Amino acid sequence: MREIFEPATQAKFEWDHWGTLRGRRVLAFSYRVAQFRSQWHINYDRKLDIVPAYKGLIYVDKETHHVMRVTLEAEDIPSSFPVRRADTVLDYDFQDISGHTFLLPLKATTIMGASDYMTKNDEEFRVYRKYSAESDIKFDVTDVPAPLTDDKTKETTEPKTVKK
Repeated sequence: MREIFEPATQAKFEWDHWGTLRGRRVLAFSYRVAQFRSQWHINYDRKLDIVPAYKGLIYVDKETHHVMRVTLEAEDIPSSFPVRRADTVLDYDFQDISGHTFLLPLKATTIMGASDYMTKNDEEFRVYRKYSAESDIKFDVTDVPAPLTDDKTKETTEPKTVKK
């Protein structure tokens, strides 16, 4: 988020649509960052590196004004660069840690595509714990939560109104 909201990035924001994430109303704003202002790097095989322009959406909770989702999509990738597509979606949600509620990452999905293959990396951030001086060692962990269901990361939208 810092690379989007940092003043030096000079991201351009516009209203996009109303939506719902995890049962909460959200405002979705599109944004665009020019290549010469970008700080986002795309690496290929740890040998090649570019800094592309990018665009995406920022989803803001209507009531709390917290950012609940950020999307990034690389733009104008040079034709000589092996990666043809780079997209990321990062969802946030409220998590309870020792009786306190925090807004923390929930799930990230990154898709990278080249001319002959595409990769998808899904990361789920769960089982948050408070760090403390006590410790327990468990060898037969049985309380691993099931994977997140689609309703935790799918947006529902209302039809856009047509201006006359």
